[in-house]
Amino acid sequence: MDWLRLLFWLGPWSDQEKSPQKIEKEILPLENRFDLWIYNHPKRNLGTIFVIPGLHPEGPADIRLDRFCRVLANSGMRVGVPSLPTMRDVVMSRAILEDTKHAFQVFLEKTGEEKIGIFSISAASIAGFSLAVDLILSKRISFLHSFGGF
Repeated sequence: MDWLRLLFWLGPWSDQEKSPQKIEKEILPLENRFDLWIYNHPKRNLGTIFVIPGLHPEGPADIRLDRFCRVLANSGMRVGVPSLPTMRDVVMSRAILEDTKHAFQVFLEKTGEEKIGIFSISAASIAGFSLAVDLILSKRISFLHSFGGF
């Protein structure tokens, strides 16, 4: 990860209304229930991270989450973020665990990476922790960062 690029875009001096422009975004439909959004910089690939968004009706379409993922991609990270139905509906249910697991497996297959990091946000941290204790998938996780988890 290019820390200077990350610091530039996430620092208080950066215009929060702007985001890096040369980022590729692919939206993969998963079982016609929800999508997996993948962000990538066309020339930089320094790592891979799976972002699990918290309770928010817009999911990855929220301009703040979209900007955050673009900033991560600009720093060299390949970013996957699922549009989880339970989080979009602002309802906590067991489905978040299965949906997150499925999206994580698809992202692993798509990237071909041996291990990837997880960044979970707020209420979705429960899904990140669930992946971290999964007997098989935990071996594919390089780190787990919980931001504002409950």
